[in-house]
Amino acid sequence: MKKLMITLVAACIACTIFAQVPEQLRKGNILIETDATNVGIRFTNGVSMEISGAGGYFITDKLVIAGGIGLDVISTESGNWDGTSSTQTNTTFDIGAGVRYYFLANQRGGLFATGMFSVVVGSGDPVFGVRFNGGYAFFINRYLSIEPLMQLDLPFSKGTKVNFGIGAGISIYL
Repeated sequence: MKKLMITLVAACIACTIFAQVPEQLRKGNILIETDATNVGIRFTNGVSMEISGAGGYFITDKLVIAGGIGLDVISTESGNWDGTSSTQTNTTFDIGAGVRYYFLANQRGGLFATGMFSVVVGSGDPVFGVRFNGGYAFFINRYLSIEPLMQLDLPFSKGTKVNFGIGAGISIYL
């Protein structure tokens, strides 16, 4: 079993190292991406939506250094005992910098993983944290991809919740 696992890991590494790099993911290209996560109706009678965008530069084949911004809007409705209701909307902004790497990429697409350090402002004190996301980039043509993704936000501040979301994005390669 141990030999089988070592063989599988070696095969994956060899496929990643020796695979021909798609034109979109070559050193010197520019990446512009936007995504929407956590869009939908919340279990607490409200609506949430997070939209973010990033721009980056391929410093080597398949590796992007990037910066990004985002907007997160959460609207919750609460009912009172007397039959009235109230709505509360919380809007925050985030800014961050990080890297994105593409795995097992070919001419049709590739897996990617992103890690970004970020700061969230807009609701009290700034919250610093790390955002991870990963997904698959489906290359529509040389310049465009559609990307289903999962996202995990890990804040450094006490009392701030970890956030997990799914979503989709669009990337432009120049």
